[in-house]
Amino acid sequence: MSPLDSDNCKDSEGKELVAYIDIFALSGDPDFLGRCSACFASELVAQGIPVGEEPGTWTNFNRWALAAQPGFGAAIESARLADPPVLNPAANPAVISDAEITAAVQAIRG
Repeated sequence: MSPLDSDNCKDSEGKELVAYIDIFALSGDPDFLGRCSACFASELVAQGIPVGEEPGTWTNFNRWALAAQPGFGAAIESARLADPPVLNPAANPAVISDAEITAAVQAIRG
């Protein structure tokens, strides 16, 4: 049995735990980070704020907080374990939607 099998991702009460490998992978995924950067830039433009701050810099600084958002790791895990697996799940809005990324960016920005 693999350490990533779902039976090994439960606490002592049987509650599902997030596989940290999925959050780790997401935190460095260029497609996910690019989507987050695009969202950040769009948020600034929508608020009439010049995009003087490099969106990629903001995203890189906040990449762990973005990747660790509730449900993101589980969505990547589910896509990875699907039959057939979802290819490049971090780029797929059916796995993590743009609305979910927007909510995450807004929550982190405060």
